[in-house]
Amino acid sequence: MLSQIKEKQEDFWQHAWIKPNNCVAMPVQTIAADEKQTSSNNTVVDSEKAKVPSLEKKYHPTKKPRKKMPGKWRTRKDPFVTVWSDLQLRLSMNPNKTAKSLLDELLIEHPGEFKNNMLRTLQRRVAGWRKKQHEEEKKEHLSLVSKNNPTEQYLSLVMGG
Repeated sequence: MLSQIKEKQEDFWQHAWIKPNNCVAMPVQTIAADEKQTSSNNTVVDSEKAKVPSLEKKYHPTKKPRKKMPGKWRTRKDPFVTVWSDLQLRLSMNPNKTAKSLLDELLIEHPGEFKNNMLRTLQRRVAGWRKKQHEEEKKEHLSLVSKNNPTEQYLSLVMGG
């Protein structure tokens, strides 16, 4: 079975190495008719079937580390810089407020300055604000716990929290 698979792979490579009609075909080494070749399971392979491309086949990709390329995406100035302090105040008063509702309010308060297609940008800003708030609350909680309980203080130091 393995020899059949290998034979089919060799047949496939014969077709893979042939260029289109207007290009020159890749050179192929053939084994003379009187020579016989043995395969990995010690069976004799006929010379008509034993055509091997002259270039070495590469089945596995290299394991070289890839270099990070700089991003080619478009960047623009943050459109919410002028109103961000107001938005932070609104979020601190009502943390469950969505970016969509904030944008709707901005569209009414500042007509022409903001557009509906800025929603995703605002969603990212709100998510970053929420993450920052969560980290600050976590730090405050740890500091309160560590002041009141020496065991918790030790555990927070040991656990890296």
